[in-house]
Amino acid sequence: MAQTAQLHDGNMPQYRLPSLSSPKSQIRLVVLHPPEQPTTIWKWLLSMLGQADTLQCDIEVVSIASPPPFEALSYTWGSDLRTHSLFVSGDEEFPITASPILRAMIAWQRRPWFYRVWVLQEFSLAPEAVFVCGSKRVPVDLLIFARQIVDFALFQQIVDDPNSELRDALRELTHNPVRRFFGTRKGHQNTHIGGEIMEASEQVDRLFSLLGLATDTEKLAELGLKADYSVKDDNLVFTRAARALICNGHLELLSLSQHCKTSHGLPSWVPDWRSRRPPLRRSFCWTSEHGNCPTSLFAASGNDCGPPKILPTYDEKVLGLEGVVVDTVDEIRLMCLLSATRRKYDDPQRQEEAYWRIPVGDLEETKLYDVCRATTSYSEVYRHLLAQCEGFEQGAVFLHPEHISMRGNILEDLQSRDMGTKYRARMHEMKDKRPYLTKTGYVGVGPLTIQPGDQVVVFLGAHIPYVLRTKDDKSLFLLGEAYCDGIMDGEIMKDGVIRPFYLI
Repeated sequence: MAQTAQLHDGNMPQYRLPSLSSPKSQIRLVVLHPPEQPTTIWKWLLSMLGQADTLQCDIEVVSIASPPPFEALSYTWGSDLRTHSLFVSGDEEFPITASPILRAMIAWQRRPWFYRVWVLQEFSLAPEAVFVCGSKRVPVDLLIFARQIVDFALFQQIVDDPNSELRDALRELTHNPVRRFFGTRKGHQNTHIGGEIMEASEQVDRLFSLLGLATDTEKLAELGLKADYSVKDDNLVFTRAARALICNGHLELLSLSQHCKTSHGLPSWVPDWRSRRPPLRRSFCWTSEHGNCPTSLFAASGNDCGPPKILPTYDEKVLGLEGVVVDTVDEIRLMCLLSATRRKYDDPQRQEEAYWRIPVGDLEETKLYDVCRATTSYSEVYRHLLAQCEGFEQGAVFLHPEHISMRGNILEDLQSRDMGTKYRARMHEMKDKRPYLTKTGYVGVGPLTIQPGDQVVVFLGAHIPYVLRTKDDKSLFLLGEAYCDGIMDGEIMKDGVIRPFYLI
């Protein structure tokens, strides 16, 4: 199916792209007429501030399974935004830190084109990608190089001759969608968990638009996932997708549900893929080796518990799970105060370990920048960091030459292994959590919204515990994931009583 249209940045009527009968298996292609010779990067960039030409083109809908050779394009249909382009050439010299070029670069990277989910599909599948401004075409592979030139030149200019205009420009250019956008041509995982919000007119497209890029889409039917454009309730779209994934064993999806919802009608256990502030953040125990499923790190429900037990409910927005109550939260305090209030640990050595394991979620960064369970090497780092904090309060004592020499040797050894930086990096992953103490003495960290009276629970099939809050009507509300020291390897399952939980 083909349809002729115009690429234009003037005041045209709103253009409607041809509809797709099967969004999972089809994409739209823009077919250009023979191009003219490309222009240079800086002339083209400056042309962003002027008018672009009108260009005749065709639009075709083709199968993803066997697409013809095509090029991805930057285009704007009938809006008041202008289509611009960028090309690198060493033939001419331009003052790339000049205000017009900086304004053009900032305007270019703000284009909403970079945030549309369907564009990612085109861009990722195209053997060659080209940006178009009127009749001018530019190879897109040179965009990264062009951006690097601007960044380097701008940074060097600020170092040599700092001024507020250049600093403001650098601040504006910091949010660069191009790098993440190009990453989709190498791996699609960053598209979903990279922290960027991709826009779509239909909310169902947030879930299904990129599935055409996957090589195992036949598994969608097994999961019960199907793009249904007849459903106009956005909350219902997200709920059905989340339920299908959870029913197939993906309880780690609950970790994405702990962020603020943009709609009051969305269940607490369903991720809100529209969330911007803050964007959805992966679990604290996420590891790249095993995707988003921390199988090898924790086993709070035991290694032999099997898949989650899903209970039937009268409402599809209610999720029924079986699990065990760990304990009830009693206090929310600083770690240094919680650690001395109760003694849950029979082994004093294990209690000492809790002091340095809890701030990092019992995880350690490896030499390959992945994560593993924390080792005893972190105890040394913790003691040194604690001594540094105490030194700020007792500076006079630590000015003694003997103490200075001792601290210098320890610091040099830790710095040689970069241990302090790694420990603080793992603490940063726990920044949105608060320390808690349960009634029987369990210590851990939970969601920012955790309060006394909330329950720490472990669902069957879950790798980590979660925090629930009981509403006035006795219904349960999911607050988010948690770390609870002493139960992360299934210890609570030995004597715990399995009971049902119905989450709203």
